[in-house]
Amino acid sequence: MIGIVGPGALGHMLSFFIQKAGNTPVQLIGRQGPQEIHAEIFWENSWQSCEVPLSDEPCDMLLVVVKSYDLLVALENSLPRLKAGGVLVLLGNGYLEALVSELRQGQTQVLWRKGLVTRGVRLEGEKRFVLSSEGKILWGGRDPVHPLEQNLFDALQSFGFGWAQDACELRREKWFFNTVLNTLTGVYHLPSNGDALRLFAQELEVLAEEVFALGQELWPDWTKSWDQLWIRLLQLIKATENNENSMARDVRLGRRTEAAVLSGCLALAKNRSAYPLLEGFDRRLVSR
Repeated sequence: MIGIVGPGALGHMLSFFIQKAGNTPVQLIGRQGPQEIHAEIFWENSWQSCEVPLSDEPCDMLLVVVKSYDLLVALENSLPRLKAGGVLVLLGNGYLEALVSELRQGQTQVLWRKGLVTRGVRLEGEKRFVLSSEGKILWGGRDPVHPLEQNLFDALQSFGFGWAQDACELRREKWFFNTVLNTLTGVYHLPSNGDALRLFAQELEVLAEEVFALGQELWPDWTKSWDQLWIRLLQLIKATENNENSMARDVRLGRRTEAAVLSGCLALAKNRSAYPLLEGFDRRLVSR
């Protein structure tokens, strides 16, 4: 049994793919515990049903896709459902190490993984989700792949699931992209990612330089160069130029943001004044 912790758009997407693989039962776990799924997913140019029955069986693996501000509560509620020796995969955004370090020390029988989701999914009407045709669901590390994971990757390779030995490096890159782009679009309430480059090119570059320097402080072993990350950030903006950024949308709708694990990582810096633009933006996001 694979448990998906987080009944939002990503949770429904993962449930849909695992259900389509057909060889592994899945349960969706929300704040109140396991729940049924009755949803429609737009995939390969058609609406397809996603029906997952209610199940309270213990899980061999948990895939966690909640917002960072709900992570600790979600783990406290869902970890008792994980079998001893089971696999726990954190697929949320941001710098999560500070959130889970203490909890992780007390879970020695759990195999912890970190990964990332680059496939997009959006809610379009009640219980109707539209999946992107591109993107991946990756996790891994330097330890050998667990047989449970290998079986899942074998079954779901065509849907973008895969093992990544450099998962931590990839997460750091995504943190860089999100911290720069989400912060800028959220502060200025921009309707699309492309506006960040079209309207605020100079601030975008300065902010990216500060975020890169902060990333080097958080992860001294980070090997990616500034040039590599800056080029990839510009490519990402170009590829998603018409998309509304998730943080800009949260700000527009008056919802809580994940700024604490993005721009909020400034709290871990030795000298906050070394990041004046990022600090000003973070203060505006926190005080909104």
